[in-house]
Amino acid sequence: MSQPRVSSRRKRVLKSEAQKLFIRALSQGASVRGAAEAGDRWPGTFYRWRNQDFDFAERWDAAVEAGTDRLEDEAVLRATSGVSKPIFYGGKLVGHEKRHSDALLMFLLKARRPDKFDPANAKPKAVRIDESDSSQFMDRIEKLLEQDDDLEDKPAGANDPNS
Repeated sequence: MSQPRVSSRRKRVLKSEAQKLFIRALSQGASVRGAAEAGDRWPGTFYRWRNQDFDFAERWDAAVEAGTDRLEDEAVLRATSGVSKPIFYGGKLVGHEKRHSDALLMFLLKARRPDKFDPANAKPKAVRIDESDSSQFMDRIEKLLEQDDDLEDKPAGANDPNS
């Protein structure tokens, strides 16, 4: 027995609805696989549509950013306000305890202030130099190269404040 034929208009409606559900799930923080499940398609289908449709690719990117913002907000909340965990004794609920996540807090600090909390991965700071004075320019480059050499000469963990 053959499959019933679906009109091309019906396919477009189904595709656009699947894309809406997918984008909504991504914007709420879902992974591509989770968003694909929400859109009732295989992840590969959405990747193919992304490669074929620039507007869909833009909506996808915007949804990932929104979803990541939402996840970051939740991480900040868990790190600073904590989450309530049940306490059981003898198989019975006897209360709740608020727990904060020190690990999440450290990840957030490393991301926002890498120069202070993750110096090994800190981005170099921009330096403004007047290129019209070539001697000043060359002096500054040599100084930066010396700083680089100094960092390479330090033993592993020398920048770690916990060691």
